[in-house]
Amino acid sequence: MEQKLVVFDINGVLLDNGIGALKEILILLGRGRELSQVEEEYQKRKKFGPWGLEQTASLYQGLNRERMVHVAAEYCEENLMQGASETIAELKLNDFLVGAISSEADFVLEVLARNLSLDFAYGTVLQYVDGICTGKIIEKVDRFTKAELLKKIMQEKNISRSNIYVVGDSITDLPMGQVAGRFIGFRPKTEIIEQVNFIVREKDLEKILPLLIFE
Repeated sequence: MEQKLVVFDINGVLLDNGIGALKEILILLGRGRELSQVEEEYQKRKKFGPWGLEQTASLYQGLNRERMVHVAAEYCEENLMQGASETIAELKLNDFLVGAISSEADFVLEVLARNLSLDFAYGTVLQYVDGICTGKIIEKVDRFTKAELLKKIMQEKNISRSNIYVVGDSITDLPMGQVAGRFIGFRPKTEIIEQVNFIVREKDLEKILPLLIFE
């Protein structure tokens, strides 16, 4: 029997947050003032296509990676979506392959992959020199890269489209959702409501389980 694959987005799905982990962790690291200008511009541009990742990453210049990971660990623990751990554990018990694909940075994905025992986690890779972030991006993951990464996993694992599920909440998940056989909107924003196959409005990831295990 062919294995099934579930791919989660991070912000608003595995993490219960507002403007995203990469940005909110910057605030915790004392760079909120610089971020506010980038965020204002992002809100104007996001519906037209990817923008702001490089600008946000640049604000990490000079920060120590160990400190970034430490703050990210505390942040992820405090902001983990209700039911996230239980949902992933249950999916893995039912032989699902479970992972995350996000534009979020490597140090955030590293924490979540470890804490949730994800099978894979792909995100934007920042550059570090001697343990210090340069503010530059080595590998960028945007909404379109997400879809390409999912296609790559499908080919490598030999999983057909009908056995692929994407759980997302925003327009940046749409290209990835269109690759999958099922696109589950978890508390979806208005911009994608008509594009998803299922909608879960409650803030509890365990509510998606009947759509996956008992389908």
